[in-house]
Amino acid sequence: NHPGRTHFLDLCQHISEEGALQEAQRILIHCGAVSYCVDQLVRRHQAAHQILVSIPLVRREALETLLEEIITPVRRLFEEVRKVLPR
Repeated sequence: NHPGRTHFLDLCQHISEEGALQEAQRILIHCGAVSYCVDQLVRRHQAAHQILVSIPLVRREALETLLEEIITPVRRLFEEVRKVLPR
């Protein structure tokens, strides 16, 4: 629940209208949804990495590279979000 939830849902119905996407994104950032998603992705990446190191694999580096390719854009996004949010 978030005070902007109703407004967000309305924006989603009219997302192609000017400014609607930006406003919806702003709501997601301010309500913590983006941070929550990033947190979950990072936690799952860490869990997957722990699993990888605990099992014998012939080509471990291929899977580690794949995991890094998946998490790198998430880390970049989180860094960008942190830059634009007021402190």
